Amino acid sequence: MTIIFIQIDKTGDDILNQGYSVIVAKNLKKIYYYRIPNKIKEKLIGEFHQGVFNIDTTSKTKSKLRFKIRFHTACAILIIKEIIKGQEKKEDIALNVCNDFDSHIHEIKEMLYSNLTKYIPKIKREKINRAKFSRDSSISVASRNIFNKRKKETKNYKHINLDIQELRNIIEKKKKR
Repeated sequence: MTIIFIQIDKTGDDILNQGYSVIVAKNLKKIYYYRIPNKIKEKLIGEFHQGVFNIDTTSKTKSKLRFKIRFHTACAILIIKEIIKGQEKKEDIALNVCNDFDSHIHEIKEMLYSNLTKYIPKIKREKINRAKFSRDSSISVASRNIFNKRKKETKNYKHINLDIQELRNIIEKKKKR
């Protein structure tokens, strides 16, 4: 059985700021990313403020942080879905998630697991781990190249276009009945 090794990172400090991208590396070689267009960002932020995503916490600050985490993770899920699309057999997968959202790794892991089991039935929760990538790792270098828009270095990276409705569906926290 083949194991696909996936790393997830980001560029920029805040998903709500300009220049933020979600980067996924497959087997330390192929780089996929999604630079979030302001138009989509503004639309989803507006819907968040309208309460569309059912993200309720004890404070507005905590709600906003949870929205950012869910938005970031939804992007990563859809990129991974794109990476594995069309593969004849669904291979096992190991995921390393950058610890940028350190205290919220449990929510990220649960979102990744619950959404990816539809596409990768063999995925195991224990194979989704928090990681700190070194500055010279392929994903860290790719993140800097994408953030700084280095055309020569990013020419072999694949930009993924994501559907706003798919993002909405993953971001939305379903109410318990």
